[in-house]
Amino acid sequence: RGLLYVKTKSGKFGLLNEMSGMLDVPMVYDEIIQCTSSSEVLSYFSVRKDKKFGLINEKNEVLIPIKYDVINLSFAISTAYFNENKETENKSSDFQVVVAKGKKYGTVNLKDEVVIPFQYSFLQRISYSGVFKAKTGKQYQVIDKDGKLISKNTFDEVANFERVDNNYSEDYILQ
Repeated sequence: RGLLYVKTKSGKFGLLNEMSGMLDVPMVYDEIIQCTSSSEVLSYFSVRKDKKFGLINEKNEVLIPIKYDVINLSFAISTAYFNENKETENKSSDFQVVVAKGKKYGTVNLKDEVVIPFQYSFLQRISYSGVFKAKTGKQYQVIDKDGKLISKNTFDEVANFERVDNNYSEDYILQ
């Protein structure tokens, strides 16, 4: 179903159902950013209210309370998407979101249960398969979706490669 992003004169945002003309999400948020689920059945929205962030669904049900200082939905997808057992796909405990409390970053699932503890000065998911770059001090480590080290090395920077289409132009051919 289609939802339209709407804003009041006072700067509050909500979501209007384009079929019914009804507000599915009331205009009470200071900011709304969409993130579609891996099943593409439900959409999730990070919302900001009074300088705090949380996560709601398209029915305005609060999934992650609006209490965090940062929320990052980059590469957010259910970790079960990569499991062979598809029966576990889309369980709320499998979807991980990077959040921060004060200056410490960690991850929580859709039940607001801590998955990766709040111990990093920066944390960012860098792949759909559940790989994160985690900063402690001035160095980054590479960790998995459970917070376990993938590499014992530390790095000045960690980044993923952008996916490049196989239709290479001459600009991308190395000779």
